[in-house]
Amino acid sequence: MKKILKKILSYEPLIVWVRYFRTLSFKCILVNFGVPIFICIMLGICAKEKVINSNIDILTISSILIGFCSSIIIMLFTLPDAKAEKLNSINIKETNISLIKALIYKFAYMIYNLIAVIILNLITTSLDFKNIYCILISIGILLNVLLTLIEALSNAVFCLLPR
Repeated sequence: MKKILKKILSYEPLIVWVRYFRTLSFKCILVNFGVPIFICIMLGICAKEKVINSNIDILTISSILIGFCSSIIIMLFTLPDAKAEKLNSINIKETNISLIKALIYKFAYMIYNLIAVIILNLITTSLDFKNIYCILISIGILLNVLLTLIEALSNAVFCLLPR
């Protein structure tokens, strides 16, 4: 059974997720995961009817964010040598990963999560299955992606700007 699963499944997204989690500190985990979970729990408790009936265009938001994140990854791979060396020389505090690798892992993580949100939304809308939990999971993943995006962009901007 394990050999069949190895032939069918692709492990690359799991490798990116694991490497992304190695780049995080405790504060980042608390902010990037704790805040979206707290907001989703509050939305689930306080506004069940309003969340289901709201017209959030998750597909459009996710598609725009995928385009933005992929363009940032392309820009990171095509940086001039001086900027790339500057990002390569800076290591993240807790780990031994350079900042440019951490940024690539973060943006790839965001793209994978956004693709999962799009697939989840396509499945739920095509089956006419509007469940509060699917909507809250999509909102939670979007909030996680937005907070990770803020963190990654601020890391890149503050490291690349002249002092």
